[in-house]
Amino acid sequence: SDDRRVDGIDGMGSRGERSGMGRYGGGNSRWNDDRNDEDDWSKPLAANDRVEQELFSGGNTGINFEKYDDIPVEATGQNCPPHIETFQEVSMGEIIMGNIQLTRYTRPTPVQKHAIPIIIGKRDLMACAQTGSGKTAAFLLPILSQIFADGPGEAMTHLKVWGR
Repeated sequence: SDDRRVDGIDGMGSRGERSGMGRYGGGNSRWNDDRNDEDDWSKPLAANDRVEQELFSGGNTGINFEKYDDIPVEATGQNCPPHIETFQEVSMGEIIMGNIQLTRYTRPTPVQKHAIPIIIGKRDLMACAQTGSGKTAAFLLPILSQIFADGPGEAMTHLKVWGR
């Protein structure tokens, strides 16, 4: 019997119990259990082959951005970081890079090429691009990477103080 099942919901995500349904019924299990605050959040938990197959087995149905290398992109401001041509040019940690590989994204979209280095540099960004161009991923990938690298920070202290 799997004690992670809550009301018929399987609590395992593609990287262990990060699915939001941890062993206490909700939230990230690393936040709810009594592990040491010094856990290495940058390392992926054990993979769940069934869930990864379910999430990543479909074909990539997005726009073929290999045809759009000539899309003009304008980056303004002082000392803008140079754009990237591949995801491997930036360090986003094992978890994010592993998930990029699972999605079979071979290269960043035009907006991602410019936005990811800007966000990693903690600079302001305003991006305008068509729906499906990768704007959301351009924002989330470096932000999630930093969260995984730094861990929960003071959130663990607040949880313990407030008994949550």
